[in-house]
Amino acid sequence: MAQLTRLDAVNRILRSNGEQPVSSLVTDGTNDTSIAEAILDEMLTQYAIEYGDEVQIELYPTTENKIVLAPGILRVDGRDTDRERRLVRRGNYLYDIDNNTDQFTSSVKLRVIYEPVFTDLDPAFQYMITDQAAQMYQADVKGDPEVDQRLRVRAMKSKAIAMAKLTSTRNRSWLNTTDLKTNTFRVRN
Repeated sequence: MAQLTRLDAVNRILRSNGEQPVSSLVTDGTNDTSIAEAILDEMLTQYAIEYGDEVQIELYPTTENKIVLAPGILRVDGRDTDRERRLVRRGNYLYDIDNNTDQFTSSVKLRVIYEPVFTDLDPAFQYMITDQAAQMYQADVKGDPEVDQRLRVRAMKSKAIAMAKLTSTRNRSWLNTTDLKTNTFRVRN
């Protein structure tokens, strides 16, 4: 599989739905290209939340007692001593739901998932995301049941290839408990 650019992915979405490919990405929000690109971004975010690697970080409050979150962070969960805290992103800051505040007096240990860059992904995942986006584009824009069925089959094949790749590259062992402590295996709450 060849690596895809964003333009390649958008053209694959458009071609899959009987549209003409484009030579550049115009993001004015009013044309098929913009719609296809927005759906691609939505599927990329869903991919990150479902399959993205969690990174463990510790953040410290600013002089205003707020904890600033980087723009690319999609999800936050407390870890270690902060595991039981219900923490979320509110704007650019961390927010403690239980205490109803964005004020922190000490550091917070987190597990975070960052938004991936499409062009940095393995081609198997690029095709999975693109083919799922093509199916979503068809359902939202075209609504043709025959095309939907064809794209559904292609999306399932792409996902099977990506999941096989994921399984072969991740070090998972249900018998080795030390794997539970690494970033390669995530326990979801």
